[in-house]
Amino acid sequence: MKYELVALDIDGTILNSNMLITEETKIAVKLCKKNGVKVVLSSGRLSRSIKPYIERLDLNGYQVTLNGAVIKDADTGNILEKFTIPKNDYMDVLKKLNKFNYSTIIFGVDTYYKNYDNEDIRIIEKISGMNAEFISSFKDIVNPTKTLSIIEDIDSINVFRNKIESEKYTIIRTGYNHVEVVRKDIDKGTALKIIADKYNIPREKVLAIGDSENDIGMLKYAGKGIAMGNAYDNVKEISDEITASCDEEGVAKALYKNVL
Repeated sequence: MKYELVALDIDGTILNSNMLITEETKIAVKLCKKNGVKVVLSSGRLSRSIKPYIERLDLNGYQVTLNGAVIKDADTGNILEKFTIPKNDYMDVLKKLNKFNYSTIIFGVDTYYKNYDNEDIRIIEKISGMNAEFISSFKDIVNPTKTLSIIEDIDSINVFRNKIESEKYTIIRTGYNHVEVVRKDIDKGTALKIIADKYNIPREKVLAIGDSENDIGMLKYAGKGIAMGNAYDNVKEISDEITASCDEEGVAKALYKNVL
């Protein structure tokens, strides 16, 4: 199968545990581009946070941010699609979140917000490479796209999931102790389909690589979904193939095997 579109997650996928893109990964991605393959970064991050990686890999065209809630053109900065959480649903999420004493930040379309500061939030800011905007009340946020909470007690994640998940939004684990509330009808898979349709590329010619629960949608949508060696078990279970970990050139190995 000749794949024409490749979607790559960022954290834990193209970035190793030192938060770096290796030279081997960079070369493999650039070879894909040279061979006419479209390469899309698909992340839970904001567009400003993924811009350095777009530049390092010399990518253009559409890129997926905020777990599929926003699709942007890297060349123009124009938004192709955005999907926000409806006001009533968002207020319901806030009401449920308030019952938990967790560090929480809320993402909009172009920025993210905090209403207090602590070490957990500063770590998120360091990882993303940008500071959250301070807002006195989360109720004042316009066009929210997702929430992120840091749960210190890992055993509480399922309790959190069961208390908050509903028919309108779902809970995904995106880090060791990071859980996000997102719209149930929007994920990286729906965004990848929009991009594939825009490029007139059938899904069987789409390949996706990821490691976390927020990658499941695009791994299922793609003609071939590849899990990183460091992926969660439930991500590996739904994937067509498992490559090496992010510290063992997993992305480069998968691209050389399947695309180049």
